[in-house]
Amino acid sequence: MPTKKELRKRQAIPLFLLGKTDTEVAEEIGVSRQTIWKWRRYEDFDHDIVEAGKELLAQHTVAISELVKKSISSMSELLECSDDNLKFKAALTVLNAANEWGRPEAPGHIAAEDRLRKEQLDATMQIDGWQKQYVAQGGKPEDFYIAMATGKFDPHAEMRAKIEEMKNSDTPDSNSNQDNSGEKQ
Repeated sequence: MPTKKELRKRQAIPLFLLGKTDTEVAEEIGVSRQTIWKWRRYEDFDHDIVEAGKELLAQHTVAISELVKKSISSMSELLECSDDNLKFKAALTVLNAANEWGRPEAPGHIAAEDRLRKEQLDATMQIDGWQKQYVAQGGKPEDFYIAMATGKFDPHAEMRAKIEEMKNSDTPDSNSNQDNSGEKQ
């Protein structure tokens, strides 16, 4: 069974990963700022924080990679649908995303280590954006990772809702286009 000190250290790590200061963390977990200083100075606590951050980043990189695969699959399906209006909107979405993220690098253009660092940075920035979105929706920053892990927060829910809205929307323009093939909108 972990000691009270070990439990408090475990509570402190995610708070540091959220960018809180020693003082803020100390207040939140109920220890003095000097205690935090001692942990960092004499107990290699910073190493524990860094390792927890690396592990969290690795987990989120995998999760983001899976979400990207699903997103690409969804967009591919939309690009093949029979509704021209929906197909056009999907194509614009893909093109906008490509502009925002930049073109993929040619194989071998960037060393593998640099590519991994870039992917990790991109994942971190994406997670930061999702966390801001979660907080804007009324969530607490310290609950973000739990909400992500448990599925209580879905950063892609808004996009899926827009896609569903596009699928279900009446598209009289595209229907009238089929009836009056010679007319332009």
